[in-house]
Amino acid sequence: KETKQRVEKEGVKCVLLPGDLSNEQHCKDIVEETARQLGSLNILVNNVAQQYPQQGLEYITAEQLEKTFRINIFSYFHVTKAALSHLKKGDVIINTASIVAYEGNETLIDYSATKGAIVAFTRSLSQSLVQKGIRVNGVAPG
Repeated sequence: KETKQRVEKEGVKCVLLPGDLSNEQHCKDIVEETARQLGSLNILVNNVAQQYPQQGLEYITAEQLEKTFRINIFSYFHVTKAALSHLKKGDVIINTASIVAYEGNETLIDYSATKGAIVAFTRSLSQSLVQKGIRVNGVAPG
């Protein structure tokens, strides 16, 4: 709510849509609700992640691995797929990766793998959407 207040203080509408981004239906719902409330979509920013540091691969459970991938990359896929019908020539998709996509991290093995997947997703999506005039870029803070 504090973020919403700050955004609206600048004279811009802010839509809050809390929920579980590991859920495909929720990803679809937030795109549709955002488009409904704002009237259109011109920029999509995928910026969500979870990380669970572990001391080695042997400590990463199948459940943790699946949860990390569901949030960190599956959500990007589902949100982007839902948004495509709203995006047109000149619009933009921005995906947030991380420096660990390129450097790795000894205690964030699964997280690093998802960030590498985001880089590949971003590059592939960029090639796929260039003919529609939709730009796809990534940022990798670190």
